Parts: sequence; C-alpha cells; structure tokens
Amino acid sequence: MDIKASYDVVDNDTIPVPNNKSYPQYGHGEKCAGIIAAVLNNSECGVGLAFRARLGGIRLFFRKKASDADEARALSHASDYIDIYSNSWGPGDKGFEVAGPGFLAQRALQNGAEKGRRGLGSIYVFAAGNGGIIGEDSCAFNGYVNSIYTIAITGINSDGSIPDYGEHCTGIMAVTYSRNIFDRSTPMVVNDYVGFGLMDASKMVDLAVNWTKVPSNVTCTIRGPRLNRPIPSQGKLEERIDLSNWSDFCGDAINLLGTCRSQCRFDLYPSWRTVDKAYITPGNCVQPYPL
Repeated sequence: MDIKASYDVVDNDTIPVPNNKSYPQYGHGEKCAGIIAAVLNNSECGVGLAFRARLGGIRLFFRKKASDADEARALSHASDYIDIYSNSWGPGDKGFEVAGPGFLAQRALQNGAEKGRRGLGSIYVFAAGNGGIIGEDSCAFNGYVNSIYTIAITGINSDGSIPDYGEHCTGIMAVTYSRNIFDRSTPMVVNDYVGFGLMDASKMVDLAVNWTKVPSNVTCTIRGPRLNRPIPSQGKLEERIDLSNWSDFCGDAINLLGTCRSQCRFDLYPSWRTVDKAYITPGNCVQPYPL
C-alpha cells in the first residue's frame, strides 16, 4: 500500500482502514483494486492486469454515508501524485434515486481533470452501477457517471452478453471486454450499454507515445426558451430547440473542435424520478439517444 496515495477521510489519517475493528475492514473497492494491481508471483491466487501498478487506498464512507466535502477531499487527495482514481461506488441501485456529486465534489472533479496529474489531468473512472437486476435502474440518473470529467465503465460477460445487473445509459464510455457486440466503423455508432465498445488498453498505451492532444476544452452555451409545461401522465412531451446558429455562440472556436459532446440540462419539479425516459435526438442522427 502506497501511503502517499492513501487517506482515511473518516479518521483523518493515512491508514485507509477503520480504527474500530468492529467495522468492516475491506470492501468492494479493495476487490476491484486487486483485479487491477494484484502482485505477480506472490503465491496468491491471481495476478492483476496491471501488476506493476502501485495502489493507494482512500476510505470515504462511514456507515455508507459521506458528505459533499468528504467526497471532494477524497477525489482531490494527492492529485499531483495519483494518476487514476478507481471509484467503485455511487448512488443507490434501487431504481428510484437521482443523485450526483455536490458543488464541492463537482469542483474537485473539474480541477483534477483539468490540472491534476502534474498538469496532464487526473483520470476518474467510475463503475456504471449494478442496479439492472434490482429495479431496472439506469445510470442516466447517476451524476457521477454522467459527469464530463469522469470515465464510466461497465462490464460484460465472457460470452459477450450483458450481465443481468448491468445498467444502461449514454454516459457509459466503454466496456472492459467485448465480443463483436456491434459495428462501430463510423463515429456515429454508439450503444447505450457498451458505449463505444471495446477499449484495447495495450494498443492505447502504444498510441499514447505519439498521440496528438486535442485542443483545450471549449464550452459553448445556448440557452433555449424557458418552458413551464406539464408532462402528461400517460404520454410524452416533445420540444424542439433550433441549434442551427450555434456557430454564433462559439465564434472562431468552431474550427478547433475535434470531439464534440452535447449536454442538455432540464429541471423537473418535483425533483424525484417522475420521468421514465428522456431522449435527445440530434438532427443528423436516425436514432435518439436516451439520456
């Protein structure tokens, strides 16, 4: 365990296990860490995929709860020393909860992604969730998964099938392994479970040596009309927003865009999950994408 990378938010020390031995000493995060970096040739049962990686532990939760400030401390701890934050946690998986990072945690994610890792940007990986089998939960309601500063990853069975616990949403970036689930020969093809498909880690490392970085992030905000319309209990509500003049809002930055990510924000009152599904349909796409 790398002490410099470790931190106990609850007990405020560098030993990420509870001082009270009556509390569980290890959890899901430790198991996931073992898959990543279990040591090679130590006579134990397995070996990690990145067995030369060094691990630190950050204990965040006390009795399954943590404040916004606690999350911010955990996500920003040693940001110039830690390369990747592996997060096997998130909102409840029972199918009725809408939750995400608070103000401080959002700022921590943004600051880490933009300035961490010695200026290269901290990498925040979040599990997409295990609520598929419990209540057909969707990670679309998980603000950690849908943050532009995180990478959401989900799993797939060895035969290429979707696990019964798997959640669906467009926030998923990729699966850990795949078996020709779909053709992604064009940039427009994406799936609400496997994202952009298989990510070949070995090939990514090779390409990174001579990779040309994308330009700095440019944000163009277009505010649509403020609507106050009820959603039918047994129907759907459609609204069209014309973005044909979006270049007027971006100026010269339109010529710099290499990768574009669209975000649509809308507020619902009351704030609990009263909407089953929401879709954003780009004008040049045949199939709408579920939010």
